[in-house]
Amino acid sequence: MRISHGAQEMNVSVEEETKALWKVKDIFTTVDGFWYLSGSPYSIPEWAIDDYYVPGTVELGGANHIYVAALDEEGNYVVPQTVVFSRKDEINTRFSEEKNGFANLPVSNAFFPDQNLDGGWKHGLPGGTWVHGGGLPYGQHVSLFVVWEPNDDDIVEPEENVVQVLLDNDDTIVEIYQNGHPLQIKMIP
Repeated sequence: MRISHGAQEMNVSVEEETKALWKVKDIFTTVDGFWYLSGSPYSIPEWAIDDYYVPGTVELGGANHIYVAALDEEGNYVVPQTVVFSRKDEINTRFSEEKNGFANLPVSNAFFPDQNLDGGWKHGLPGGTWVHGGGLPYGQHVSLFVVWEPNDDDIVEPEENVVQVLLDNDDTIVEIYQNGHPLQIKMIP
């Protein structure tokens, strides 16, 4: 896993899970939505420009977002891919987009990394683990990018009928996944 200096400065962390279907490949940041090197500690690293920049992709130029993408075994974007974002009592489910391969969530919460804070956000993919962090360090316009890939380190095929239930803070079912795929929920009174 590659993690940029800027993401490290934001105290971004990844939960360890050996049986997850997805693992984090890359984590990096941009400042004010710019995809070029600058003097900021949150500036995008050269390797991220080389691997992910597509000229004219203005959709990835948001100044205060969390962007998440999943790649398949061949390195192609998985579209649509479900991404669950969570912070305190807020849960958002987004999907990666055909036009750029990323799901995104605008964020506006300032936090102070020097106080060992990480912005309070976490996100994950069904069958994956959680990444903690995201927000505006010291109120600066910084976007966080996280790219996932299949976990082939210790290939774990899902068992038949593996069910994952996502709950909000009131223990209300938000989404249900079977073998990593979302299931439709039908409420019966």
